[in-house]
Amino acid sequence: MKARRPNLYDSQYRRKAKIVRETALFCHLCKEPARPNDPFTADHLIAGDSNSPLAAAHRSCNSRR
Repeated sequence: MKARRPNLYDSQYRRKAKIVRETALFCHLCKEPARPNDPFTADHLIAGDSNSPLAAAHRSCNSRR
Protein backbone atom coordinates (compact mmCIF):
# COMPACT_ATOMS: atom_id res chain seq x y z
CA MET A 1 0.00 0.00 0.00
CA LYS A 2 1.25 3.47 -0.90
CA ALA A 3 2.01 5.88 1.94
CA ARG A 4 -0.06 9.07 1.92
CA ARG A 5 1.84 12.25 1.29
CA PRO A 6 1.06 15.02 3.79
CA ASN A 7 -1.11 17.79 2.39
CA LEU A 8 1.01 20.96 2.43
CA TYR A 9 -1.74 23.00 0.79
CA ASP A 10 -4.58 22.78 3.28
CA SER A 11 -7.22 25.48 3.79
CA GLN A 12 -5.04 27.43 6.22
CA TYR A 13 -2.19 27.56 3.66
CA ARG A 14 -4.57 28.63 0.88
CA ARG A 15 -5.93 31.47 3.07
CA LYS A 16 -2.42 32.73 3.90
CA ALA A 17 -1.26 32.39 0.29
CA LYS A 18 -4.24 34.39 -0.97
CA ILE A 19 -3.46 37.24 1.43
CA VAL A 20 0.22 37.22 0.43
CA ARG A 21 -0.65 37.36 -3.29
CA GLU A 22 -3.30 40.08 -2.88
CA THR A 23 -1.18 42.40 -0.71
CA ALA A 24 2.16 41.99 -2.50
CA LEU A 25 3.94 45.11 -3.68
CA PHE A 26 7.14 43.47 -4.94
CA CYS A 27 8.78 40.08 -5.50
CA HIS A 28 10.97 39.00 -2.61
CA LEU A 29 13.40 37.34 -5.05
CA CYS A 30 14.02 40.03 -7.70
CA LYS A 31 12.64 43.02 -5.74
CA GLU A 32 10.59 44.21 -8.76
CA PRO A 33 6.90 45.22 -8.67
CA ALA A 34 4.08 43.27 -10.29
CA ARG A 35 4.41 42.47 -13.99
CA PRO A 36 1.65 41.94 -16.54
CA ASN A 37 1.26 38.23 -17.37
CA ASP A 38 3.58 37.15 -14.52
CA PRO A 39 1.38 36.94 -11.42
CA PHE A 40 2.61 36.72 -7.86
CA THR A 41 2.70 33.35 -6.16
CA ALA A 42 3.11 32.58 -2.47
CA ASP A 43 6.60 31.20 -1.92
CA HIS A 44 7.86 29.43 1.19
CA LEU A 45 10.97 31.22 2.41
CA ILE A 46 12.46 27.85 3.36
CA ALA A 47 11.79 25.48 0.47
CA GLY A 48 10.10 22.24 1.47
CA ASP A 49 9.20 23.47 4.97
CA SER A 50 5.43 23.75 5.24
CA ASN A 51 5.77 25.84 8.43
CA SER A 52 8.01 28.39 6.74
CA PRO A 53 6.65 31.93 6.31
CA LEU A 54 5.28 32.87 2.90
CA ALA A 55 6.41 35.76 0.71
CA ALA A 56 5.29 36.97 -2.70
CA ALA A 57 7.32 36.02 -5.76
CA HIS A 58 6.66 36.32 -9.48
CA ARG A 59 5.70 32.96 -10.94
CA SER A 60 8.78 33.09 -13.22
CA CYS A 61 11.16 33.94 -10.34
CA ASN A 62 9.70 31.24 -8.12
CA SER A 63 9.95 28.55 -10.81
CA ARG A 64 13.55 29.53 -11.63
CA ARG A 65 14.60 29.13 -8.02
